[in-house]
Amino acid sequence: MKWKMTLFTKLFTYFGIIIAIPSLIFAMYVLRTGRVELQKNLREQAEINISTDTNTYAQIIEEYRHKTYEISNNADLVKLLSSPNKELLETKDVYSDLFEVMKGDTYKASVNIVSIDGKVRLSTHVFPERYDVRYYNTESDSTNPITWNEPSKQTSVSITNRYVNDTGNRTALSFIRNVFDSSSNNIGYVILDVYDVRLANLFNTRNFFDEEIIINKKKFLAASLTDSFTYGNFLEFPFLDNRPDELVTSTVVKGNYLYSIKEIQNTDFVILGTINLSHYNDNFYSIAKILTIILILGLLIGVLLSYLFSRNISNSIKEVINSMHKVEEGNLAIDYRESNIKELEELNDNFNYMVVQLVKLVKQVQEDERKASTAELKSLEAQLNPHFLFNTLNTIKALARINGQEEIYEISLKLGTLLRSNLNNKSTTSTVAESISLVNDYLTIQKIRFGDKLHVSYDIDDDVCDVVIPKLIIQPLVENSLKHGLEPKIGDWFIDIKVKQVESRLVIIVTDNGVGLPPDFDSNNIRLLGNTTHVGLYNIYRRLDIHYNGDMSFKIETGDDDLTRAEINLPLTSTIANLNTSLDS
Repeated sequence: MKWKMTLFTKLFTYFGIIIAIPSLIFAMYVLRTGRVELQKNLREQAEINISTDTNTYAQIIEEYRHKTYEISNNADLVKLLSSPNKELLETKDVYSDLFEVMKGDTYKASVNIVSIDGKVRLSTHVFPERYDVRYYNTESDSTNPITWNEPSKQTSVSITNRYVNDTGNRTALSFIRNVFDSSSNNIGYVILDVYDVRLANLFNTRNFFDEEIIINKKKFLAASLTDSFTYGNFLEFPFLDNRPDELVTSTVVKGNYLYSIKEIQNTDFVILGTINLSHYNDNFYSIAKILTIILILGLLIGVLLSYLFSRNISNSIKEVINSMHKVEEGNLAIDYRESNIKELEELNDNFNYMVVQLVKLVKQVQEDERKASTAELKSLEAQLNPHFLFNTLNTIKALARINGQEEIYEISLKLGTLLRSNLNNKSTTSTVAESISLVNDYLTIQKIRFGDKLHVSYDIDDDVCDVVIPKLIIQPLVENSLKHGLEPKIGDWFIDIKVKQVESRLVIIVTDNGVGLPPDFDSNNIRLLGNTTHVGLYNIYRRLDIHYNGDMSFKIETGDDDLTRAEINLPLTSTIANLNTSLDS
């Protein structure tokens, strides 16, 4: 047996689908597509930021490298460092040259000059003790640029010389260059220290990276650009995994970190920016948890709403079903119940209307049965022996022929035809030609009765003569016109009979110039004539309505020309067999 869901199950299923599918799709997008898109956007932005910072750092290195070069080749400085009486020479010109080169950087950088033997010590600030080669053991300090500087005409750059000067500024970059005399002898050092205040406002993208460092790949040293206290070898930066040989210029994701690396041109340095993706992943998981909570709450709300809705609808439907059971048991009393649901309200209204119509139909059937019983009783009472009637008429015809009474003979002949038609119950239909013949027999008797006072005209289409219609439709109309319309009228009487085909319909019109319709006659409600003196018209209407299943019209009216017209509009039926078949069905 096919399983059928209850209303509650269906509603809950629909609510669940409405809530679950969007939530699951959004969750999948956030956890998969969203994460991929985020990493893509982070990589693109990281490459832009790291390129910006690298370019900025390259400009700074080039700027101070040039200044270091300019100072190391200053003639007064070379003369000062190479003179055997260095302590007696005037250093005013050298200081002037130093401050001229460092113009604008007085508080952001310092220049320190020291001879190879340490006797000459010059500085734009207080000379740092760490550069005094006479007393300070530079060999024990790997961060001191003098320690690892090799005699060369190239400028070396240090990123780990992070001492604090007398004004509290920490060194961020140190540039060291040897000074040579004319004989290419190393006679001293020029050390240019750039303080962190010089770099403080240059790297606006540091808030983008969790960590940003500058790395000397050749010496395996690194210094943080976000924390000036973090510098030294790779052990200070665990995320580098102590594998400097793997550092390349690219942007990659490894584990929970995004790395973006770019080389500083013409140096041994690269700048590395890192982003810890853990907190981004945590955000995704938080969103997933929220979506899960929303999904669970949505399902709970769906259960509640499904229960409330199904109970409300089921109760209303059960009331309608109970009312139907009462109707089945014969209780036609209307038990009207209002509903707060529009569709169920309409269902209740339609059911109540159906019950009202059913009550009317029952009453109508009872009335029809009563009338049928009365008519049958009257028919039985009025029945005469057909043989006696026909024998009597044959006797009258014979006597009329013997005595030369042609009118009596004609009346007897036509009356016999009429009686034979009425008594022949084998068929309930006839053709239009047969109906007109019956009308002609009836009017022949009436013309003998009323003489030249009665005038009759026919307008019958030849194409409709074989059309089948119910018996005794046209003759009762003619009889009604004569009895109720013409007999009360003084003067000549006219009856016009027309039968025509209009499109796919058969139109029958009987017109007379009688006294017209009575004032209380409602031509638009012929179905109400059953209890009046016009029972013949009602019988015509009723039989046509039943035979054609309502597909007909019947109207009687008196026009402005004082002519009364009875018009019947029927569907065409070409053969008697077709109509009998439709009637039997």
